[in-house]
Amino acid sequence: KNIIKINIIYLFLSLFNCFGQAQKPSASFMQSVIPLENLYLNVEKKVSVKLCNHSVLEAQFIWGQAEGEDASAFQIDIEPSQDIVRSKSNFECLIKIRPNKIIEIKDLRIPCYIQDQTEPLFINLEGMAR
Repeated sequence: KNIIKINIIYLFLSLFNCFGQAQKPSASFMQSVIPLENLYLNVEKKVSVKLCNHSVLEAQFIWGQAEGEDASAFQIDIEPSQDIVRSKSNFECLIKIRPNKIIEIKDLRIPCYIQDQTEPLFINLEGMAR
């Protein structure tokens, strides 16, 4: 958050102080670690996640590709893949995950890139695909 102070002097030597703030969106997930229960080989599981916008600015987001050592063991789709979170509100996304092998999930995360935030947010998935 940057604070800008501007002094304005008019012909009549009146002095006005103007203050303003430059803000960036501030977003987070309600839950950043998602435990996956009843996850079965080649069966799609749907999980809801909520993205929270804490600022008065709208925030555009876009989901990235799954990352981590276990990412290749899953087919993952997210709806919507990108959108805008209104100011001071929550936005629900649906993660559809389908395991293509039996595995204990130890390293699986999905990045979510928020406009004007320097680092992505991550949803971490954990559990066992049977």
